[in-house]
Parts: sequence; C-alpha cells; structure tokens
Amino acid sequence: MLQMFNKRMLWAIGVSMICGLPLWAQFRASVRGTVTDPSGAILRGVQVTVTNQQTGVTRTTVTNSTGYYAVPGLPPGTYQVTARLAQFKPEQEVVTVSPD
Repeated sequence: MLQMFNKRMLWAIGVSMICGLPLWAQFRASVRGTVTDPSGAILRGVQVTVTNQQTGVTRTTVTNSTGYYAVPGLPPGTYQVTARLAQFKPEQEVVTVSPD
C-alpha cells in the first residue's frame, strides 16, 4: 500500500513539475547588453547589478571579454541596472523588461 502511494505521489509531483515548466518560462525576462566607455571601447570585468524595483531582489554578473553581460530568468518588471568598474563613475539606468 505504501509503495503504491509513493509511486502515485512521485507521478503527481513529476506531472505538476512538467506542466508548471511552460508557465514558469512564459513569465521570465532578461536584461542583457554590452558595456562600453564613452569612446565606444568595450569594457570587460564590469560588475553589473540588476535590482528589481518592486521587490528589491538583486542579481549580479560580470561582463565577459567582449563586454557582454546577461541576467536571465527575471520576472517581468522595472529594474535598476548599475555598472561598476574601478576608475569609472558608476552608471545607472532604469529599464522595464517584459517576457522573452
């Protein structure tokens, strides 16, 4: 009896996870871009912080060798994006993102 219950429970959990994936994916967004200096030169190693203005939740990443950064899997909303690199003044921008 217990073994049958466990199998049914695992099946129910598996089905709910599979069915929930498309819903989760529908309501995700991302912030991505390339960081350059005022002359247009690519900046690598820039710390990019993305803060959800409604919840205060923060995610941080660093630009790669081509100056590119991406912060995927964000709930749609309004975010403050801050870029920081030694010897440069921090730059901030507020963006609104919608599902990908």
